[in-house]
Formats: sequence, C-alpha cells, structure tokens
Amino acid sequence: MNRKRKPFEKYYSEYKLKKGWVFPYGEVERCSSIVLYGAGDVGQSYYEQLCANNYCVVSAWVDKAFDIYRGYGLNVESPIVLNNLTYDYIVIAVSDIGVARGINNSLLDMGVDQKKIIWIGEQGARYKNDVKKTRVVEPSMLMAKKLLVRRNINIDSAFAMDYLEQLETDALCETKLVIPRIVFELTTYCTLKCKHCNNLINEYKNPKHVPLETVLSDIDKVADAADVIVNAELIGGEPFVYPYFAKALERLIAAENVCSIEITTNGTLVPPEDALELLSDRKITVKISKYELSGKNDELTKIFFERGINFEVLEEKRWVDSGKAISRNRNDDQIRAIFHRCISSYICKTVHNGKLFACARAASLFDLGVDPNLEYVDLNGDALKDKIRAFYLKTESKACDYCDAADDWRVINAGEQ
Repeated sequence: MNRKRKPFEKYYSEYKLKKGWVFPYGEVERCSSIVLYGAGDVGQSYYEQLCANNYCVVSAWVDKAFDIYRGYGLNVESPIVLNNLTYDYIVIAVSDIGVARGINNSLLDMGVDQKKIIWIGEQGARYKNDVKKTRVVEPSMLMAKKLLVRRNINIDSAFAMDYLEQLETDALCETKLVIPRIVFELTTYCTLKCKHCNNLINEYKNPKHVPLETVLSDIDKVADAADVIVNAELIGGEPFVYPYFAKALERLIAAENVCSIEITTNGTLVPPEDALELLSDRKITVKISKYELSGKNDELTKIFFERGINFEVLEEKRWVDSGKAISRNRNDDQIRAIFHRCISSYICKTVHNGKLFACARAASLFDLGVDPNLEYVDLNGDALKDKIRAFYLKTESKACDYCDAADDWRVINAGEQ
C-alpha cells in the first residue's frame, strides 16, 4: 500500500529537486516573526510552505509591485509598511543575486539592521562536472574579454574571435597551464585602517614588506611554470607603499606570457616617478578605490590622465561583509558550497612570500597564524607546473570556514576606519 504524502512533503521534495526554492529553515528560528520580501515564484513558494507548516509567523508580505500581486488575489503590501512593523527577520524571497543585493541595499537605506536580513538564493549548490571548464576555461575567457574591452577591441571581431579560440584551446590542453588570474601581495603595510578589510590587513599589529628578492622570485617561478597568465595583479596593503614597487612591476611587465596587469590602490598616495614611468605600459590598468578618506583621488586621476596611464575609478560605497577571522565550524559540504559560489575562489589565487594560496584572505589567515594548516603551493618546490594546475582545479579550501565573502549580497559601508 502506497503511503499518501502530505501536501507540504510533496511540495518540499519537488521544489528541492526541481527549483530549489525551499524556505531557509536553517537561518530562521522556529516561531520567529518575519517579513517576506518578494512575491514572485520564490516568495509564493516560501509563503505556501509557511502556511502549510506554521514554522514561523509572517508579519507582512511585501513587494514593490504589490499592486500587481494584489490583482492576483495575494495579500501583498508595499515595503513602506516596514516602518511601522516589528519583526525578527526580513527574508528576501528572490532567486537572482543582483535583485537580492538591490533589495538588501534599499533595506539598509531604510535603517534595517543587516543581521536581520536573510537571503540564501537557490538551495543546494549545483556543481558542474567539468571542473576544468568552470575553474580554468570560463574564468580565463572572462578575464580575456575584459582585457579586450579595456583595449577597445570588439570581442566579435576576427582578431578577438581568433584570440579567444586559441586561449580556450590552450586552457583545455592537459599539458599546458593557463592561469586566469593571479595576485601577488607585496606588503601588509597600508595607509588606511579599514575595520572590515576582507584581506585582514587591519589585523596586522606588525605589518611587513615581502623581501624584493622573494617577490621577484615568485613572479619568475609562476611565469616560468605557466604557458599563459591572462591577468596578474599587484596588491598590498597599499601597493604604492612598497619601497620596491617599480622593480616588482618591471619584472611583471617583462614576463611575455602575462597578458594584462592590474594594480589596486586605495587612492591615498601618488606613486614615485620610477613607478609612474612604468605605469603607462599598455598591459596595465590601475584600479583606484574611491573612499571618503582617499584624499589623493583627484590628484591621482589628473596625473594618470596627463601621463596616459590606464585607470579605473571604483566608486565603492559598500563592501561585502566577510566577517571576523574566526572559525564558523562549517562541515565539508558547507565549505565546498561556499567555495563553489565565491568569485575569489575562481580569480583571486594569491601569492604571498613564496606560497600560493586560495585567495588573499587565506594568505593572511596563514600569515597571521589563524590557521597554519591551510593548503598552499610552495613555489620553492619541484613539479611546479603540475602543482599549480592541480591547485586551480581544487573545489574547496579550509579558508572558507573563516569567511562570509561568498554571501556577496550582504554589504557594509566601504572603507570605514
């Protein structure tokens, strides 16, 4: 005799398998008072579940397009009612991360505490079987297209198509090493002391410069091991603080298989003359983060414009909240899910003091002694090409237990001191 399933049981299993729109029970305490924000397919799925199981109390169901949903007979209100409500959580009920981020920002502007806002996206990360395609080929193509756009080359042109086709062929080749992007950290000194620095530079009580000979050796070893490096970046701390910045940059420019170079600065310093002379190389783009305390922004942009230096000003008003450098006690499945959806795991592999880490935060976690057992590639070892290739194909990192950056819809004010 077949057991008759309860309506909610049927709903739960079907949506978990087909759409993944399952209410975030693990994030919301039972009997909590919530506001459901979003009345589309996801919001309706959440609402139907909660009506069926009474897991928590829906104090209000809101959506900017509330009038449309009311026309469908749904009891949806304008978000303005939040000003007169008390609640434990606001659950964002949308599937798209861009929409979730927009809703999250509007709630912050209304004065809602970030800790009360919940969003999880689709339940269950969907891992692609072809790891090489997702972790090497696709990021390489992404960075290459970005390079073409920066050089004002039409990505649909014959030249661009040939370039991208060859890059994809090289990236798929089992005997070649194509690096989508790699970061070289020069120093942990910084001119700012940002409270929520993702790279944990604010945690260094005794900051230090990486010795020049180590930086040059690291660049040489990675460049020698790789067939193509689509993008390389120099970071700090603040990279313009590094006393040997020009020498490090010169070595990176000289590496013929490095297609493009980025330098990220907080905009508080004008680099010395020897660096300015090198920065006009067509491989280079300087990214200037514009915070309220970045007092040299206007001076920098004027100098760069006059000297023909490629630059981009990043109008960063908000950052992703990566959280404190403490263990979240996540299990292996949770760590893999986080690593899978974190953009840093794809394009932010970081070299610091002779070691290649999963990202810049992982490098700091190791360097600060938070977790001395984090995985890395020793650039002084042998068979470096094979080891780097295998490292880029990894699908997890223990560093993800110390970070919330994958939840990139959660934001905080940028550059707070």
